[in-house]
Amino acid sequence: MATDIFDSSASGAFDRSSLPPETGALTESAIPPIPPAHSGTLLLPLCLPSIAFGMVAVVVGTWMFHAPSASLLTFAGCLTGLLTTIALFRRQEAAAIAVLNRPEMRGVNLDVTGVFRSLLGELIHKTELHEKQCHDLTEQRARLEARAHLLKNQVRRLAHTLDQVEQPVFLLDGGNTLIFRNSRANSLLNAVTGTDQMPAAAAWEQLGSVKALVDAVRNRSAAADKRTDELELKCQGELITYRAEAANLYDDEGRVAGVSVVLQDIREQVQETAKQAQFVSSVSHELKTPLSSIRAYTELLMDDDVDDPAERLELLKFIDEQVDRLTRLVNNLLNFSRVESGVIKVQREDTDVNRIARKSMEVVASAARQKNITFVDELSDLYLPAHLDLDLFGQALINLVSNAVKYTPDGGEVRIRTRMQDTEAVIEVQDNGMGIPADAMPRLFERFYRVPQNSKAAAGTGLGLALVKYIVTNIHDGSISVTSQVDRGSTFSIRIPLGHRDRGSRNPSSQKSTR
Repeated sequence: MATDIFDSSASGAFDRSSLPPETGALTESAIPPIPPAHSGTLLLPLCLPSIAFGMVAVVVGTWMFHAPSASLLTFAGCLTGLLTTIALFRRQEAAAIAVLNRPEMRGVNLDVTGVFRSLLGELIHKTELHEKQCHDLTEQRARLEARAHLLKNQVRRLAHTLDQVEQPVFLLDGGNTLIFRNSRANSLLNAVTGTDQMPAAAAWEQLGSVKALVDAVRNRSAAADKRTDELELKCQGELITYRAEAANLYDDEGRVAGVSVVLQDIREQVQETAKQAQFVSSVSHELKTPLSSIRAYTELLMDDDVDDPAERLELLKFIDEQVDRLTRLVNNLLNFSRVESGVIKVQREDTDVNRIARKSMEVVASAARQKNITFVDELSDLYLPAHLDLDLFGQALINLVSNAVKYTPDGGEVRIRTRMQDTEAVIEVQDNGMGIPADAMPRLFERFYRVPQNSKAAAGTGLGLALVKYIVTNIHDGSISVTSQVDRGSTFSIRIPLGHRDRGSRNPSSQKSTR
């Protein structure tokens, strides 16, 4: 997971080494333990000289005065006083230990501790001072742990949020070391390296162009805090164009603390731009050819270079055909633009599918006759009710039938059939023309796309089938499919829901279409 990057920095564990020296020295472990006091250990060295001296005095007195009783009596009295003093010291020692071990007794009169009073008072003062410092440190530790826990949760939420971003996001520290990447960035690194086993730091080294952008924004931070560039990265053998944006990150003191990098996949935009350029080129060519012919023939007529009336009429017919060609091209462009942008208001009404199919055949009939192409009417005898926009759906069928005529050689055949299947009306346009290669099928309904192998057979802009699909799927909730074999022909199938807006107004099984 991406969040493991932050575990070391957001840990809630308290580290004493992180405290400043003057603070760390005041922790509980820094206070030396108070050793237990024993008066015997303290007084025995003091008493031994007195006892030894007394015993020597008894021996000397007995030797000198030949009367040991007086010396022994004196020695016994001194020894009794000494033992009494030792017992008193032990009692004072016990009282002092009790005061130290029980904080509630520190406020009592310390006279009971005798000779330990001054020492005990100073020790109590030091102990209370250390206890207060330890209490303050405990509170500080609790605050730090709470803050660390809060920061850890914030980091986790931030990492989770960045994982929801659709674009790859990288964060680097001041030494250009990768410290964070979201899930999309992980996927990108795996795609670039071809494996998910390589460490992230090593995988980052494979993004040479991105690293160069990071170096550029860091080295030129005084000029600009952010830099944007378009880069190509090879992901699983495919070159993908990304828009990379690198920005400096600053700390509280205004120093560069790191760099963030966000990548955006713009291959669709690049492809769309290429399609637009190809479309403009294609349209320019389609417009230029008839315009050049019209201009040439018009100049011939204006200069009176054609005297034969029949030849003049032929030139005028040719000009008229070219004008029609330009008109169809412009109308096709305008129709697609208006339909896709929603400028044309959809006006659906209850109608018979056969009626629209028959009308589309009539519109294209003249073009079919010029190529001696036979229309085969296989329209259903059933009334096929549908709620359609007559103009738009009719335009879709006209485009299909017109395409079938354009890509069918002279003397060929085009079949138009309709039928009812379950709850759908099916319209099929079948020809025995050039057919469509298998590699072109996935892109057949893309805007501006034309089958390269068939582009020379007929003029076009690649908008016809895209317009058909948009009208069928987006406006009429239907579907369109195609099957084809090269040099054997193609079949386009449209499926739309059966039924009028008022479902009870027609019974499709009991109505016959009128011819």
